Amino acid sequence: MSGCLNIHRLALCAILLLSGTYAHAQDVDPVTARHLQGILDSIRVADGIQGVAVGLHDPLRGEWSGVGGESHAGTPISADMVFGIASNTKTFVAVLLLRLQEEGLLSLDDPVATWLPPIDGVDSTIQIRQLLQHTSGIGDYASQPWYRDSIRADPQRHWRAEEILAMIGPPDFKPGTSWKYSNANYYLAGLIAEAATGHPVAALLRTHILDPLGLDTTFLGAAEAPRGVIAHPWTAYADISAMPRRSLLSGAWTAGAMYSTSGEMVRWYRGLMEGEIIDAASLAQMTEFSGPVGYGLGLFQRRVSGRTVWGHSGSIIGYRSQMLYDVASGIVISVLVNQNTERICTHCISDALLSALIEEVTGVDGIATAAPATVTLHPAAPNPVRDRMMVRFDISHPGAVQLELRDLPGRRVRTLCDGWKEAGSHRVDFRSADLSRGVYLLLLRQGTETRFRSIIVY
Repeated sequence: MSGCLNIHRLALCAILLLSGTYAHAQDVDPVTARHLQGILDSIRVADGIQGVAVGLHDPLRGEWSGVGGESHAGTPISADMVFGIASNTKTFVAVLLLRLQEEGLLSLDDPVATWLPPIDGVDSTIQIRQLLQHTSGIGDYASQPWYRDSIRADPQRHWRAEEILAMIGPPDFKPGTSWKYSNANYYLAGLIAEAATGHPVAALLRTHILDPLGLDTTFLGAAEAPRGVIAHPWTAYADISAMPRRSLLSGAWTAGAMYSTSGEMVRWYRGLMEGEIIDAASLAQMTEFSGPVGYGLGLFQRRVSGRTVWGHSGSIIGYRSQMLYDVASGIVISVLVNQNTERICTHCISDALLSALIEEVTGVDGIATAAPATVTLHPAAPNPVRDRMMVRFDISHPGAVQLELRDLPGRRVRTLCDGWKEAGSHRVDFRSADLSRGVYLLLLRQGTETRFRSIIVY
């Protein structure tokens, strides 16, 4: 399908010329691979993550996969293991509805009443587009305590649609007047897809997305038989693989019940962004972001290291997931974790990996430039750091130097050096114990030349 029709696609067009075909994809060089694995290992240890699998595609450097931890005792995580992707399911469902619109089977401007009977708590004038944008105002059944209690009380239960719809409750606001994340939106989107086509949504996903992209291990839980080797799910520090997930997955359904591998999730995003599944007009609709958090159709937009990225996160009992697509470079990163605790920060992993890839070729404004030859910023020692940090940098000629510590959104956290320096090697020591745990960027600037280094504080 065609792409490159609007400004958002300009960088993507150039990337496609460089990326070649999937069949000839190359692995990243060994030095880069070791650096990326070191970042992954550092965060996994700092956060106490049970197991993690990462897939990565860089159009300039190639492919990389990294793993760490265990599925369960004695069984390490492998790159081909299958994880629950939770709310990353929503991106699949949004794309499916866009495909059905392209085929003339429905319109995203159709009101819910066109396809579904009256539902308590659901304004019949709500448009499909508002479901996918989370601007419908429909309450979230998944946030109701009795829903979670029912899952724990009877994990073998298979939820019927009418049972889920009965738990929606009163609306939070009038359609189109605000934004609030609600799993009910995507549950209803799944029902509309079935009503418009007469086919089960699992079959629609397979026909329109999974099979064309060769995503053979990806599946919709509770609606399809499991595929591949499933990484054991953990909650806190307990292996809960023996607990049936029929109730959990049938309740989540098109809002969060899909499973996949880190590699297939990277393939999915590449196929989506490179025009293999939906056309450029549909992708343009999908990437019209609004609301307080920047939500499109099944995608979030945010800033990482001064760059615009698209993606989605996911959280369900036993698993967490994070997808990231860097608009400027075409880098895709998939992070899958077989554990669900509040401490785990999947976007910290994806953001740190992206920062590591761009730090050598990125200017302050986030635009790719040639790496400067006269300014060198050495890695912080040690990295990750806890109490104190030492930074070394070299300059080949005297001049004003700025060394700053920034958070991932690009905000200045601390100025470490700002003044005239003679040519040669320099060292800055400072206390890091009062910093919040997470990933930061060191930024070294002299004149128009800039260097970045990512560091981890734990």
